[in-house]
Parts: sequence; C-alpha cells; structure tokens
Amino acid sequence: TAASLPGVKVLGLPVPSLGGKQLEYLCNGVATWYVDLILIFVLHEGGYFPITSVVDEIGPIMSVAMIWGVIVTLATYVVGVVSGKTHRMSGSILYDIFMGAVLNPRIGNVDLKMWSEIRIPWKLLFFISLSAAVKDHEINVARSVDAGIPTQVWHLFGGLLEMNAIQTSPPLLFMTLAHFLYVNACMKGEECIPTT
Repeated sequence: TAASLPGVKVLGLPVPSLGGKQLEYLCNGVATWYVDLILIFVLHEGGYFPITSVVDEIGPIMSVAMIWGVIVTLATYVVGVVSGKTHRMSGSILYDIFMGAVLNPRIGNVDLKMWSEIRIPWKLLFFISLSAAVKDHEINVARSVDAGIPTQVWHLFGGLLEMNAIQTSPPLLFMTLAHFLYVNACMKGEECIPTT
C-alpha cells in the first residue's frame, strides 16, 4: 500500500551529495493507516485472521520481523556497494552496515528509512496492543458467561443489534488508545518528516 495509495507529495531538503537535488516523498501514511485498519477489521470479523493471532503468535511474528529487518539491511548495503551509491563509508563493514551505506535507500517511490522508522514499528505496536485488548476482552467475556453474568448490555432495534459490554482492563484500553492516537498522529504528520 505504501507505493500505490494516494498521498501528499513533498520535496525533501536539498541533498548535498546529489548536487542539491531535492528528493520527492510520497506521504500517504494516512491512506495506508485507514486501509490497514479496515483490512484488519474485515479479516478479523470474517474469521480469516483473528486479531488475537498477533498476541498468540508474538514470538514467531517478532522473529520474522527481526530476520526480515536484517535481510533488508544487508540487501540495502549490498545493493549500495554494488551500484556505487554509497556515502561516507568508514571502511569497517559492520559499522557501515549498521549506519547504512546508502544515504537515501528507495524501492520505487518508497523511502525505506521513513517506511521502516515510521510505518512498520508504530503500526505493529498498535496491532500488538489491539490484539492484547481483544484477547483480554474475549477471555473476560468467556469467564463472565461461565459465571452466569450477562455480557450483552445494549439491545437495539428489537434485538437485531446486541453489543457486548467492554470487558477489557482499563490500563490495556488506555495503552491501545494511546498507541492508536500516536500512530494516527504519525501518519497525519508524515509530510513534515522529509522537510526536517
């Protein structure tokens, strides 16, 4: 979605190593954020990917994320060295891999630095929080049913719409809300990043 959805196009600061050229950034974080939220909702409600799978499989998910991060880092380094687009190399391979050999790595119109610093970690943190909150709610509803406590609080339109009482711990709800608001702010303010 990062390469294809519409968004604000912003020119970054002049890059001295490119002769003062200003790179164009497609800042479509808001569009990708709302598409991700809708997609997760549809997948969860459709039973294709319950959001609780994230917290249930946190170990494998984070392992794959870390391995993928290392692969992207190494690939970026190798492509930079092979293509001759390196910048300020120190001569120490480990240091140059860690610091980045390429100043502005991109895949098409997607800036890998902005994508990996803003989009991936904060969205992942929100989905982990959301997953934990939904899991907590499901566990607490199951306990309430076992104890004979009614879980449905609203009966609207003659019983056509029944909503479960929110039975998630307040601190977990607070963290989920905080992560949602932070990701939302990051996505909405994304066009300010290239100009700073």
